[in-house]
Amino acid sequence: MKIYLLEQIENNDYETYDSCIVCAESVEDAKCITPQGNEFGKYTSSFWAFTKKGITCTELGTANKNLKRGVLNASFNAG
Repeated sequence: MKIYLLEQIENNDYETYDSCIVCAESVEDAKCITPQGNEFGKYTSSFWAFTKKGITCTELGTANKNLKRGVLNASFNAG
């Protein structure tokens, strides 16, 4: 498992997430995780990127073996 920084600028209004840090198996797997912990595309969300192409993914490092797949931290822009 790796740790990734996900960022998006497609949806930058109030009440949206601009980034999150996730633990995932790969870049593609990371992009499937929303800041709310849902699977991208499974639920309609006005809080995150509209498309996976709108998400940039940067590998930060290797996860501790005890970490599980999911969101570690998220940045929310409250209105």
